[in-house]
Amino acid sequence: PCNEVTYCSEACQKHHWTIHKMTCKFHAERKQKKQERKQKKQEKARKEVADSLTENQKNVARREAFFAENSGRKGSIEDCAWQLCEHPFVIGGGSIQYGR
Repeated sequence: PCNEVTYCSEACQKHHWTIHKMTCKFHAERKQKKQERKQKKQEKARKEVADSLTENQKNVARREAFFAENSGRKGSIEDCAWQLCEHPFVIGGGSIQYGR
């Protein structure tokens, strides 16, 4: 509740909510905090999955990303690094070109 607007009845408040929620700072802050919590939760889950992979599984993913990047599929190394929670240079950084 932002207490910026007062209403004559609960019905008026509900009717005006679709308009008010676009400018309500309290609503915006609450929505942003909820989104931040969701991102943290997703980050934690992603890290748990990455930590559960064996080194051999990680190496397979790194090789696939490296060869995909060098075959013309842009962003493969960055995507893989993000999923494995490591720096892109571990995989090849995109600056190493295979066979060139």
